[in-house]
Amino acid sequence: MLTKSRLICSKALTRHALLAAVTAMALTACGGGGDGDPATGITGNADAAGSNAAPGAVAVSLFDSIFLNSSGSGYYQFGANWNAGKPVATGRTSFGVNAVSDTVFSETTAAVAGPYTQQYYREGYITAEGLFTSNNTPYTDIGDNARLFSKTANGFQFGMNGMSAPLYEITLTSQDVSGQPLGQALANDRGPATNGLYALLGQDTTPLPAGAQMIQHTEKVLTPHLWFNISTGSNGFSSLEQLQPSTGGTIQSLGGYRYLAPGGGSASYVEYNGAVYAGEYFAVGNVEDVQPAAYNRIAADFIAQEQQRIGLPQ
Repeated sequence: MLTKSRLICSKALTRHALLAAVTAMALTACGGGGDGDPATGITGNADAAGSNAAPGAVAVSLFDSIFLNSSGSGYYQFGANWNAGKPVATGRTSFGVNAVSDTVFSETTAAVAGPYTQQYYREGYITAEGLFTSNNTPYTDIGDNARLFSKTANGFQFGMNGMSAPLYEITLTSQDVSGQPLGQALANDRGPATNGLYALLGQDTTPLPAGAQMIQHTEKVLTPHLWFNISTGSNGFSSLEQLQPSTGGTIQSLGGYRYLAPGGGSASYVEYNGAVYAGEYFAVGNVEDVQPAAYNRIAADFIAQEQQRIGLPQ
């Protein structure tokens, strides 16, 4: 599903955008929405001294104020199942932690309209320590193998279980969308609109309730690594040597796995289990900021209510 399309990477379309777009194309979906003004920053009451402490060390952090299931404001992402270019079912998935000291994320998916099924990809992350895999939704790296390393003043750092250092630092930003027409607010989502929200609610002028927030996040790479999508399948080659004459580039290795970097960007090919997969190499300091937004509980409940009120297209 990604394969060749992943070889042409731009700053405006990162792997999360591509995953979401490919999900939609595979289900004959059509996207919508667009980019908006940069979101304003959330402020928290975690002090600088505790910004890189262990997950449970900050008594009340920005992270806890959002992700703590018992008291946080909530972190919800929406999704859709598509057929013939139309969303035929929608749902939402919440991410959180059950206790302040937890290092593992909980994940709960609920159908909103129709018999929704959350789609997952098996994704691989190769660092100098080897290969780590996780089942993720198309919109985030927080999957079934994600581990919270630390909470920061503006977000958190996380990686995969078994890693000695985090992969990413997440900076959370939020836009207060209280009172905005719903369709207008959704158009400011920095990520692709393959989650069905804009297709269903882009013309909805109903104002969002007080306290509604859209949460965007920026992902900064902390550990150099290769990423590839195992679920999308290989590109038909069994070795990098077969591919190299048509792409050029140098065969290199990382964490015991070989990869081919044609040059001119982050796109790479990864050799895994006797097959070649399209992927990307991420250097320390790389930043992704084009990703689907999340919503706090107030906004998510209202969006779900509006989806149910308007209904799915016939």
